[in-house]
Amino acid sequence: DSTRIVKPPPKRRAVDEIVVTATKRETDVRDIAGSVSALIGEQLEDAGIVNVEQITEAVPGVNLVETGSNEASSRRSITIRGISADNRQSETVGIFIDETPLTDPFLVIATADANPFDMATVEVLKGPVGTLFGGSSLNGAIRYIPNKPQYEEWSAKGFAELRSFEHGGMEPVFGAAANIPVPGRSDMALRLTGVETRIAGWVDNENPSFTERDYNPSNQRSLRAQFAWQPREDLDFGLMWLSQDTTGYGYALTSASRAGRYESTAEPQQSYATVGYDTLQLTGSWSNPLGELIFIASGSNKYVDGYYDATHQLTQDSPTSLLVSLFRGGGRVLSQELRLVSGTGGRWDWLIGLYNYNYALDIYGEASAGNALAESTPDALLNLLVTAPTSLLVTENGANASRLFVKGDVAERSAFGETTWHINDSLDLTGGLRVYRFSYDAVSIFNGPLAFVTDPVGAAASGGTSNLPIEKTENGFSPKLSIKWQPLEELMAYATVARGFRFGGVNNIAHPEVPRVFESDALWSAETGMRAQWFDASLVTDITLFAIDWKNAQFNTFTSDGLYGYTDNVGRVEGRGVEGQLVWATPLEGLSLSLTAAHANIKTAEEFTAPNGATTPKGTPWPKAPKWQTMASLSYERAMLGARWRASLAHNYFGEARQILTSDSQIFGYATYGLQLTVKPDNTAWPSLALNVNNLTGVIGRTTVHDAPNGEPDYFAYTPPRNISLRATWNFDQ
Repeated sequence: DSTRIVKPPPKRRAVDEIVVTATKRETDVRDIAGSVSALIGEQLEDAGIVNVEQITEAVPGVNLVETGSNEASSRRSITIRGISADNRQSETVGIFIDETPLTDPFLVIATADANPFDMATVEVLKGPVGTLFGGSSLNGAIRYIPNKPQYEEWSAKGFAELRSFEHGGMEPVFGAAANIPVPGRSDMALRLTGVETRIAGWVDNENPSFTERDYNPSNQRSLRAQFAWQPREDLDFGLMWLSQDTTGYGYALTSASRAGRYESTAEPQQSYATVGYDTLQLTGSWSNPLGELIFIASGSNKYVDGYYDATHQLTQDSPTSLLVSLFRGGGRVLSQELRLVSGTGGRWDWLIGLYNYNYALDIYGEASAGNALAESTPDALLNLLVTAPTSLLVTENGANASRLFVKGDVAERSAFGETTWHINDSLDLTGGLRVYRFSYDAVSIFNGPLAFVTDPVGAAASGGTSNLPIEKTENGFSPKLSIKWQPLEELMAYATVARGFRFGGVNNIAHPEVPRVFESDALWSAETGMRAQWFDASLVTDITLFAIDWKNAQFNTFTSDGLYGYTDNVGRVEGRGVEGQLVWATPLEGLSLSLTAAHANIKTAEEFTAPNGATTPKGTPWPKAPKWQTMASLSYERAMLGARWRASLAHNYFGEARQILTSDSQIFGYATYGLQLTVKPDNTAWPSLALNVNNLTGVIGRTTVHDAPNGEPDYFAYTPPRNISLRATWNFDQ
């Protein structure tokens, strides 16, 4: 019989399986009863993504606000589903490198911004994950998962990239990674990774005393070394060292008179800052009859050294530095976790664990009246300076306004557990609980002329110094309950209720309007979703509905004299939202379409009156929370001329949002396009090439607006202008 049955080729899947550890066990991301986005490291590299700002743009419902246009000197705040933090608060989103937390608990030093090169995945967890990740994750987490060392496998890769900014300069980015088996040992391997990222400036400073083009460049160096040892089949050890520092120049804030241009008069002299961190992590796992026993011990040191010309906070276009701020110091973390994770395949899956976290803060800050007392110095500041004791006025930077020393210790002790009951082949019920105690012991020493204004009695009694010790302990718990129903392999529905919490803290000044402490806040989230695959998984659709009840929400406000910002608790905030995704591998071979959208309506649920008398009405939109975010991408891929070619066009839209709670000034409200072309030769001796164009249409999107005392905007920060990068990548395998 010459008849042959020819089977058609399998249809392309719209979404490939991606294994993540968001539940502290390896799981396919689409099997999790919750919202987790996993970005594949190789795809991030092809797209030329180098920082957390670009990562957040790739996930709808997540956005980032910067106070300037600089990698180091600006304060970055990550928002998930509209739950944001202000400039002086700890983040609502936790940042983790593998198992190590890099989130500051109550005085933010810098947002950790790991370079994603040689990462296996970057996981974005939406909603409260306090049951498994503690007080670092009120409403989500971003986890960078590095590629692990591979035994008996030599490989290496490297890249070189050139990036050019419209209105600015051109700088290189380059990096390399190598997996090195230990000679003569089949149970040991080493992986080394290094990246240097240089970002050219694009803002021109036009101050009469300091004129310079492209004055906001930055440079980041990242080194990572990982060692793996498997002495027995059931025993694994890992050691990871990571060091990264970023130096940036210039606030790069555009004055109101130059709105819509990449020009600034904000600084009479150059500002600069270096932020960074060093991390050491030890892990061990033992597979035993009960499951897998995992131990993690990590230590990290995050540091900052900044010199900021803050004259723009007082007036625009001043040729003299009227206010200079120094900020130096850091935070050190030691954490340990021990958990036992059951095997899979039975009726029950479970994990239990213990967690210990200690954070030590040591910060010095100084505010001075610049390098001269000019005629343009505001009268209010002059009066403060000339009435204070002369001994407090002498600093290398000019007349001193204040000095601040902050030392503090924060601790979390917790026990946690989670169990899943597989009721039948299609129905799972999961419950989790974290019981915790956290405490802080801090002292703020504040001296200088401003101490006589904010704490006249204490300052006079101590020769110009306010000493503010404070101790506080809180106990609490974070539960989680979810149900998952999967009647078909292609269809899954779930519902989850979970609680997250964030550390409280201290305000570092004595002022009659400023509360000594602000309380921890807690957030409850109810979420339900459905995931479906159609036409042999060539079409994927997801939809998620969520409701948020945020109690004791922390927010930033100012004293009535305008001298100080501080943190208070606003009361209740509530929100509702929906997220949807469609990914389609179309019938046209090689053509795929992705559409995602997120809507969040987050607002205050009760009226709040601050100690300075300012009232926030019920129903006020929460800041930094755009109601709408959308992303669309169209990609085409095909093999020809001995290579795989791929082209894609992406569109991102961010709806308008308030900058701060007490002002109507708006940020966002813009759309950007991105274009990408990659070529991967079949012959691996040739490099792969990637061409990326970001902000294709050159949109000048507002990311920060600052209001002057009269309520009018006086300076802005904008998105980076159109920039083009060309990357060549080499891969060498054994």
